[in-house]
Amino acid sequence: DLEVVSLKPNVVSIVEEKYSEAAARAQVQRFIDLFTCTNHVGPVAKKKPKPSNSWLSDSTDKQKLSSLTPSKIKNAGTKSGGMWEEPLLEEFYSYFSFGNLASTVKGVDVLESQDKGCFLELKITVTNTSTGEDVLHVLAGKEGFCLKGKQEGTHKTLVELMRESSEAFGSKYSDLMKGFKGRNQFGNPPLGLRCNTWAVPPSLSAEPEKRTLLPVESETYSGNIGGILSDRERNWHSEFVQDASMPGHSPAERVARDHKVFLLHSHFVDTAITTACQSAASRKGETVNARNLNITTESEKSQLSSDCGGSSKVTNEERLKTSELALIKGLLADENTIARDVDALAKVQIHFNGLDIKVEANRDAPESEPWTLEQEPALKDNSALNVHGLREFCHSNAESTRKAPSSAELNEILAGAVFEDELTPPKLRWEIVFSWIQYLKNPPSEGPGCLPVKYGLNRRLLLGGGKEGRLGSKEGETELKEKLGEADWTQLAKLNIGLHRKTIVQLMAECNRYYAEIALPRIIHDFRSLELSPIDGQTLTDFMHSRGINMRHIGRLAILSKSLMHIHALCIQEMVVRAAKRIFRIIMSKCSNMSDKAAALAGSLNALLGAEGSQGGTELWDWIHKFVKKRFDFELSTRARSEIRHVALLRDLCQRVGIEVTSRSYDFSSKSPFISGDLVAVVPVCKHIQFTSADGRQLLEQAKAALDKGKLDEAVTTSTSALSKMCAVCGSHSHATANAFSLLAVVLYHTGDFLQAAIYQQKALAVNEREYGLDHPDTIKSYGDLAVFFYRLQHTELALHYVSRALYLLHLTCGADHPNTAATYINVAMMEESQDNVHVALRYLQEALHCNQKLLGPDHVQTAASYHAIAIALSLMDPPLYTLSVQHEQTTLDILESKLGPEDLRTQDA
Repeated sequence: DLEVVSLKPNVVSIVEEKYSEAAARAQVQRFIDLFTCTNHVGPVAKKKPKPSNSWLSDSTDKQKLSSLTPSKIKNAGTKSGGMWEEPLLEEFYSYFSFGNLASTVKGVDVLESQDKGCFLELKITVTNTSTGEDVLHVLAGKEGFCLKGKQEGTHKTLVELMRESSEAFGSKYSDLMKGFKGRNQFGNPPLGLRCNTWAVPPSLSAEPEKRTLLPVESETYSGNIGGILSDRERNWHSEFVQDASMPGHSPAERVARDHKVFLLHSHFVDTAITTACQSAASRKGETVNARNLNITTESEKSQLSSDCGGSSKVTNEERLKTSELALIKGLLADENTIARDVDALAKVQIHFNGLDIKVEANRDAPESEPWTLEQEPALKDNSALNVHGLREFCHSNAESTRKAPSSAELNEILAGAVFEDELTPPKLRWEIVFSWIQYLKNPPSEGPGCLPVKYGLNRRLLLGGGKEGRLGSKEGETELKEKLGEADWTQLAKLNIGLHRKTIVQLMAECNRYYAEIALPRIIHDFRSLELSPIDGQTLTDFMHSRGINMRHIGRLAILSKSLMHIHALCIQEMVVRAAKRIFRIIMSKCSNMSDKAAALAGSLNALLGAEGSQGGTELWDWIHKFVKKRFDFELSTRARSEIRHVALLRDLCQRVGIEVTSRSYDFSSKSPFISGDLVAVVPVCKHIQFTSADGRQLLEQAKAALDKGKLDEAVTTSTSALSKMCAVCGSHSHATANAFSLLAVVLYHTGDFLQAAIYQQKALAVNEREYGLDHPDTIKSYGDLAVFFYRLQHTELALHYVSRALYLLHLTCGADHPNTAATYINVAMMEESQDNVHVALRYLQEALHCNQKLLGPDHVQTAASYHAIAIALSLMDPPLYTLSVQHEQTTLDILESKLGPEDLRTQDA
């Protein structure tokens, strides 16, 4: 880029561009959006008192303090009661609310202007304490905004005009700006808020006659649902094939190819979703061609069964053929695999309002010129599609919201439920074969599947089947050459891992052995080490799928994770959600009237989440127990219904089924916590490949590994390269790029560059929050990380603001019994210490220690971190408790020496 300084001694003039109609409408939308936080998202949350003082608060006598020991502290933690309380769903949007400030703008009506040279006319109603309200008529033209009849007083922005024209507006606007700055002096104003999650803001859950869309999505203010869309026809299949054929031998070639594939795939997915969801009900039972897409729309399965939908119709021969193709794909997988998988890229599956919609690129579309990079709409509009904007509301009038919940539909579905004798076996995922290859190339040094030192680099000993199984056979070589082709077989042979001389049957058997004996125990090992830390069903599913583990084996995972309470509970929750999901989809399919659908869904939610004795509850939970046993081979506890986390289960179920509910606090101790009016709308649930740069992902993994080993220079270089790669392929607003921003921020934090870390993390938060969900797991992580960065920058109040949001969302998604929650408690304690609230800090640390000991064990590295944090806090007491502090740090050192060894930097610090 050309720097302005290099243009000296020339003069650079910056001239404001004149308004177009689109620019004027965008200015109006931004103006209205300023007041969203005062009148659309409900009240500000009540300030809660800080937790009660620690067990040291009454021990003012120095003699008593000095007699405390770690064991006494541990006992105090179990006696004092936990800090956990059910998060109030009604406070979901309170974080964004400035409802304590009176909204100066009561309403804005956009009218067509009758004046020549003006684009539109605005009728702005402003609240006035003396007159009640003032009405101003404003015209928007090329030069800016002016009051009707006073064209000489034109202003470039609407705010400038309003501040000069209305004294009431000016004073309240100043108060709003002070509020913005007081809450976060470094952040942008809370503009662009999208309703992109399962709990809707009060403006959307109001009575239908008073319902208001957020300005960003309201057509009244030229809002939209985002998405990469175009009116032009495009031959999707032909272009996917053409892009797949581009060279990918070098990193530079792959960047060029992947960038084209990403742009095409983003455009394809958004077009497929929006086209398929429009008038979907009218196409039920048909396959139509629209915009060069084949769209097949069917009703969801009407009978409740334990088998797996469409794949239950597949014959055994077809299943074996599919598994063989997955095996071959996994054997040959590299950085080019996904970019060249045209069939997978050109496919989207949607569940929407009781319909199962499959969209594929039309292979027989008429030939057309492939689009150039300059024509790609993704380069002009990078706003992600908000599928919640495609919602269908459940209620059209206030009377509909008062309809009594119904359990008749649930009872009918359960009465017709069947349990097949034989279930369709789970399919082989190509990712498990790829994981197996990586394992054979680089066996881990610890944990399940590690190669003993005495075997050196003889990785063939990792293969089973005796000598012949390890060395293979001539017959196997011949068969594999025929299946793979000479070139690919040679590539496999060069890996020198002993697979190139095996038959397909032998390879299948070996891969299945790896799956059962190593892959499943290995993911449990990574859960225990916190290398992977899922907080909800979706992150658990993503982790398992990335390792090639089929969700049919989640029951096996639950058995293996009994010593990890949080993972065990999450597995059970996911099995319950997958069972309930089937019932709710059938209900949505059976009820054609939206009002009846809301009543049936409310009745089913009462049965699932209501107290014992709720209508249909016993029958529903009996079926869930049978389903989980049959499908996942896992026996649910008789206490499963009472032990389930209600809000977390509701959240996961709404996300999987496509339901939006009112953000209010539900009384789950009641038999009927839900009413029909709580079901606001139904939204599409979409499944498709998330395409990113394979090289970028690999660099991110390398950067994480370098950071874990304390190699900061290498971590900075690698994470910077990963970010550069992701930006080059996916642009700066994609989810993958947000992950790269987030990792680079963490790396820079460890180098001591807190300011730059905060800047990058704010970029990640903006993408995650506005594009991917207000309670998305990555959004939660961004809040937590940003809190720590601002704390290091000496902005403790701002840090506490962010960390309280992270803690609220963690309580909502995974509860108090989770390592991520415990880690956040430690961060809160650190911030309270800096404000001399050492007793409050100790209360959080006591809870974190108790949580880590319970979940991870007394000798886990994270438990050591809790002991270390307590040691610091004790040394800051008045008077300092150095003896007790040293005892805690000694416990830290003992754990780290046994787990990490004396050479590790963390051990040396201790």
